Amino acid sequence: MHAFLKSCSNFERTLLIYITLFGLHGILILPYIGNKAQLSDILFPLLAFYFFKENKTRLKHVPIPVWALITLGTILDIGLISALIHYNFNTLIESLARYYLFVLGAMVFIHFYFQKSTFRTPFFGLAFIWAALIGAGVGLLGILLHQIGIDNRAALFYPDFPYLGDTYRLTAFFASPNMLVLLFSFALSFLLEDLSSRFNKIACTLIGLALCFTFAKGLLLLIPLILVRVLNLNQSTIKSWIWMPFIFLFLLLSHLQFKSIDSDPNSMYGSADTIYTTETLQVLKTSYTTNKETALRAFHTAPLFGLGVGNFNAFVDQQKELGRYPTHYYSYDPHSTWFGTLAELGILGFIALICLVVYLIQGASKLELTMPLNKVLLPIFLILLVESITMDMLNFRFLYILLGLFILQIESVAKNESSLE
Repeated sequence: MHAFLKSCSNFERTLLIYITLFGLHGILILPYIGNKAQLSDILFPLLAFYFFKENKTRLKHVPIPVWALITLGTILDIGLISALIHYNFNTLIESLARYYLFVLGAMVFIHFYFQKSTFRTPFFGLAFIWAALIGAGVGLLGILLHQIGIDNRAALFYPDFPYLGDTYRLTAFFASPNMLVLLFSFALSFLLEDLSSRFNKIACTLIGLALCFTFAKGLLLLIPLILVRVLNLNQSTIKSWIWMPFIFLFLLLSHLQFKSIDSDPNSMYGSADTIYTTETLQVLKTSYTTNKETALRAFHTAPLFGLGVGNFNAFVDQQKELGRYPTHYYSYDPHSTWFGTLAELGILGFIALICLVVYLIQGASKLELTMPLNKVLLPIFLILLVESITMDMLNFRFLYILLGLFILQIESVAKNESSLE
C-alpha cells in the first residue's frame, strides 16, 4: 500500500483522503447550514489547486462527454432557476452545492482520463474500502457503547421499527442507515473481486458485521451482489436473473408494510391507510408510498420548474395542515431521486434525469466485462438505480465521483481511448 500511495500524485492523495472521510459523513454540523458541509469539503480548495496544477496543460486533450454534460447541466441549471423562483436561503444553497458536486465529478473524469484502468481500480477500491471501514468502525463502536448504556449518535433508537419492534440501528453519524449501506455496497463490490489478501478478508468481515446491525432494506441488494461473485456468473450483471427476486422484494417491502390485523397500523413508517386486509393480516402504505403520492401533488402545483431544491419538506408541512399527510410522520424528504426531482425540479428536470440515465444504461451495455473496473462499476450502477427509487441521491458526494468515473469508462470505450489499456 505504501508503494501505491507513493506512486500517486498530490491530487490523487488528496482525493483519496477526501473519499476516505466519507466514512465520517454527518459528524460535522455547523450553524445556519447544518450538515450541508462535511469534513471532506474542507479539502476541496486544496483538491482544486492540485487538480489545476497537474492538469492545466492537458485539458484540451480530454474528450467532452456531450450528452452527459447537457443532461447534468440541465438538471443543475433548472435547479438554480427554480431556486430563484422560489427563493429562500436553503434552496439557493442546495442548488449551488450541486454545481460544486458537478465540478468534483468533472475533476475525476478529467484527471483519471490520463490514468489507465489498471490504476483506477486499486485507487478507487482503496478509497471506498477505507471510507467503509471507518463508517463500520464508528458504527460498531456506537452499538457497543449502547450495550453498556452510553447513548450516542453512531447508533440510533428506532421505536416500533417494521418487523423488529424497538431497536437500535447502526448509523455511524449518517443521516440514515440506508445511506451508510450504500457506501458499504461500493466497498464490497471492490472487495469481492479479490478475497485472497488478509486485509480484504478482515475488511469484508468488519463491514459485513456492521451491515447486520443497520437492519436496512438495502441488504437485500447485497445478496445478489455476493451470489453473482460466488457463483462467478459470466453473463452481464445487469441482465442476470439472480437480481430480479431481490429487487422485487426490496421494492415491495419499501412501499408496503404487512402487519397483523390486531396491531396498531400507525407508526413512524406506516399509516392506517390500508390497501388490503384479511382476517389475520393488513397491508398498509409505508412512508415511501405516501411521499411519492405527495410528490405527485407537489408536481401539480409547480409542473414546469418544481418547488425548488430542498422545498419538499415545507410542502409536506402544508399538506399536514390540510390533512393530506399523516401528522405522526416526520416532514420527510421525498425519499426518491425520481419523484423528488419531479416535485422539486418539475417536468424539465425530470426529463433531463431520464435522458441522463438512458445515456448511462446505453453506455453500460457496451462496457467490456473482462475489465476488473467495469465488473465493479456495473453492480454499483445497478444498486444505485434501484436505490434511487427510495433514496434522494442528487446531493451525495460519492454519487458524483462515481458518475465521473463511470462516464469516463463509457466515453473511453466509445472513443477507443488508449487509457483503457
